[in-house]
Amino acid sequence: MKTTITICMGSSCFSRGNRINLGLIRSYIDYNGIEAEVNLAGCRCAGECTRGPAIRIDNRLFVGVDRGVLLDLLNQYLGNRKEGAHESSFSGSLRKDRVPEVRHLPPTLSGRDERFQKGRGCCHT
Repeated sequence: MKTTITICMGSSCFSRGNRINLGLIRSYIDYNGIEAEVNLAGCRCAGECTRGPAIRIDNRLFVGVDRGVLLDLLNQYLGNRKEGAHESSFSGSLRKDRVPEVRHLPPTLSGRDERFQKGRGCCHT
């Protein structure tokens, strides 16, 4: 079963850390070779602006997600998907300077996608 991660791309969550979190999620997925098992999506606003950054994994919303919390969540929900993958090997190789900064977002993560313009695909729908 695919795990769906929906990252809030609203201006508050994005500036509070989801720009960095998006890079971390992508790096984690790539490092563990689990692209086929994860559906990564974005939404305009999760409705938790003052408690952000917000990330939804499957049907559960997490707020105040910093780098450490996110890594714990990824290990909990996605860990051990690939045979031989060890969470410590990713954690140990992860340094702040190695997480790619996201400057240009694909349409599905920027909110410019047609689905988002019609109100579908948002975190709280």
